Amino acid sequence: MTSICPGSGPSAAKSWVSPLFLVPAGAAANYIGNAGGIWASVLAAVIGAKTYDASTHCTTDPPGWPAAFTAGEMFDLTLNILGTPDWVSGVAKVNQILDNVLWYLLCECTGAATPAQPAFPPAPAGLPTPGAPTLTPSSRLCITVTPPLTGAAFRNETSQGAVDLSPALLPNLGAQSTLLDVAGFNTVGYATPSPIPTYVRTTADFTSSTIESFSFWIGSAGSYGTNGTLSLGNSGHAGVYHADSGLVALPAGTNWAVTAATQSGTGTPAPATYCVEIYGAANPSGLTCCPPDPTTQALLRQILGTLVPLQRYQQPFALVPGATHNGLTGTGSIAIPQCVGVAVNVSAYPASNFVSDGNPPYVWDMGWISASESGGMIIEKRLSQTQYTWLPEHMALADHFNYFLRPGVTISMQELYAET
Repeated sequence: MTSICPGSGPSAAKSWVSPLFLVPAGAAANYIGNAGGIWASVLAAVIGAKTYDASTHCTTDPPGWPAAFTAGEMFDLTLNILGTPDWVSGVAKVNQILDNVLWYLLCECTGAATPAQPAFPPAPAGLPTPGAPTLTPSSRLCITVTPPLTGAAFRNETSQGAVDLSPALLPNLGAQSTLLDVAGFNTVGYATPSPIPTYVRTTADFTSSTIESFSFWIGSAGSYGTNGTLSLGNSGHAGVYHADSGLVALPAGTNWAVTAATQSGTGTPAPATYCVEIYGAANPSGLTCCPPDPTTQALLRQILGTLVPLQRYQQPFALVPGATHNGLTGTGSIAIPQCVGVAVNVSAYPASNFVSDGNPPYVWDMGWISASESGGMIIEKRLSQTQYTWLPEHMALADHFNYFLRPGVTISMQELYAET
């Protein structure tokens, strides 16, 4: 029995729901976002794959909303600082939100109308700006590099001690420009995106804790960048192996740059993977997010080369008439290209030939036709009607059309090709 169903009536899984419902990794954000919890979908990446026991959960009330997230939970969830008490309690709250969403998606009151899902509470303080209505980026670029160790007085926005990731991560966003910082050093290469995207998201995945910072720099035209809300990580958070800015709205007219640097002092540089995701309008007309992949393109061409002959010669969807050969008598052979069949028309036969009733009539003793290739005959057919289309199964393999006609029999043959 449930308290939310009218009259505290029973509830159960919907008819299409399996007893154990699998939520694949990455799908939790979509379920939560589609239910109206865009802000909570930003945190859902911490859940991963999950199995929802509909046979048990659907027979009881859905969980309510969890208590408000604490500042510590928000910090550890946003930076994905694994295993801390705040991270563990924060993950439990995100799971509680997902369980509430899944109940209204997968379960229903039996015998009465199911109440609507309650509205999501406001987003907690400290959460990155919530994302767009869809969580699918319009473009995504990732690179893996090993930033160098820096000195004690490095400038992350300049050429001193930082890796400029802008050319690799922002290649299609617009014009690149190199600006000077306040100290007169060359800054990184800025991109000026046009049109401005709706949201941008930056992530970094480290193999060690030597990463000092991964920064998405934002600056107005003609100025050097200011480290804004997209800066990720710093040396005070050892053990941060994944950082995620969330989806952040950007104002128009800004320059963008991306840099990475490791900790000051000692340590062993290790590779890290950096990604920039763009949501909404991002690239100038005609440009896509990524260069062509020759391996994938070659595989697609190979698949297409296999499918086209299958479509054309196993199940042709149209016949194209080809060359016609008239006045064929006696015995002969004609070289033909790759055909799917032939159209045969008998223009003369002896009046003494016996004709059986039928539609069309069956004419006896006119002869034979066949198709062959260099290894021998493929198929043979008795010539028994005055007009017909012959589409034998393996005609596409034939390189010759052959005929044996009784005296007084004359035919014409037209090649038939598959529509291209």
